[in-house]
Amino acid sequence: HHLKPIVVAAAWLGMFALSGCQHDRSASDAGRIGEAAQPAHRIADDRIEQFYRLSDRLDSGGEPRGDAAFAALAEQGIRTIVSVDGARPDVESARRHGIRYIHLPIGYDGIAADQATRIVAAASTLDGPIFIHCQHGTHRGPAAAAIAARACDDWSAAHAEAWLTQV
Repeated sequence: HHLKPIVVAAAWLGMFALSGCQHDRSASDAGRIGEAAQPAHRIADDRIEQFYRLSDRLDSGGEPRGDAAFAALAEQGIRTIVSVDGARPDVESARRHGIRYIHLPIGYDGIAADQATRIVAAASTLDGPIFIHCQHGTHRGPAAAAIAARACDDWSAAHAEAWLTQV
C-alpha cells in the first residue's frame, strides 16, 4: 500500500524529535529565513510536481524532470537535492545548475532505521536549502521530509503529521 511509508515515517517522527540539526545559514538561505515557523505551503511552479516549502531550509516535491525543473529549483535557491526515489537521479542536470544530488532510496514498504538516520544526517550536514523528492512528491518524499523537518526544523509531531496528511 502506498501510504505505508507515511505510517512508518510517523513512527520515526518521535525518534528524531531531540536529534536536532546543526547548520549555519548561508547567504543563499538569507531570503528564506523566518519561514520555519510557518506551515508548509505550496510553491506555485508547474515545473515541479507537489512543490512545497516546509521551512527556510527544506523543500519537498516530485522528481525534477528536465532542464526547466532544475532551473526552478535553482531559482528557489536549492543547493542540494536528496532523492528517496528508486530511479537513478539526473546528477548531470543538477550539476549544470550548481546543485548537488544525493540518492538515498526508500521503498513503499517503509523507511528503515538506517535510511532514516542517513536522511537526517543529509539534512543536517549538506548545504541548504535542500529539496527532498520521490517520483511524484506524494508519499515517500514527504515522509522523508517530515523526518528531516522533525529532526532539523523543530517541527512538533503534530506539525509533521499534519504535513503528511496535507500532501
